[in-house]
Amino acid sequence: MEKTVAFNVRLAVGLKVRAVGYADSLGLSLNGLIAVALKDYLDARQFELEAGNAGQREVGSVAAGQTAGDVAIPRVAANARCPCGSGRKYKKCHGKAQKRGGAH
Repeated sequence: MEKTVAFNVRLAVGLKVRAVGYADSLGLSLNGLIAVALKDYLDARQFELEAGNAGQREVGSVAAGQTAGDVAIPRVAANARCPCGSGRKYKKCHGKAQKRGGAH
């Protein structure tokens, strides 16, 4: 059995409600669902990288207002809450990182 570590995940209320309902329907805990989903995502990403189908951009490198493949990344107003779930204003969180050109 692999060693496990704890970490916190912040979810929007609506997403958490949906995830809990889905996890219950599968007979999993929310933690179990998140672990399985993350593993599946990483396995698929690794398969894409090995197959040479991955895009040139890494996850998280797309700025707001741009597109990542088929998905448009919406702009976030500077005084709106940051979509990362930190509870801080965008300009004080990931918006600050965008101005510096770095990641949060």
